[in-house]
Amino acid sequence: MFGIKLFALQLVFSSCLAAYLSSEQQLLSPSALPKPLGWGAFGLGSAGSLMLLATAYDGPTAVAYWLAAVMVSWMLLVLGSPHLPGKSQVVAWGVGLMLAAAVLG
Repeated sequence: MFGIKLFALQLVFSSCLAAYLSSEQQLLSPSALPKPLGWGAFGLGSAGSLMLLATAYDGPTAVAYWLAAVMVSWMLLVLGSPHLPGKSQVVAWGVGLMLAAAVLG
């Protein structure tokens, strides 16, 4: 059960990272990903993580858990990118935050 939640939450963060990297205003990469690639990865990652979370929780709880993880990931990416000194620190914080959520939730 822990492994499923951990994989689902890492998939949420990875898909949010792909969507963030497709923006022209993103600060982590010198050039943005193509929008169809970034948002396609977000859609596929979201669907996969929702299916994984639905195996661990009932439907409404899985959707609420996924939505909270997406909001936290996007807040970290948007607010953390300009303020954390290293680009890799944003990704490390995101991975660590999703690990903590999997352990606690």
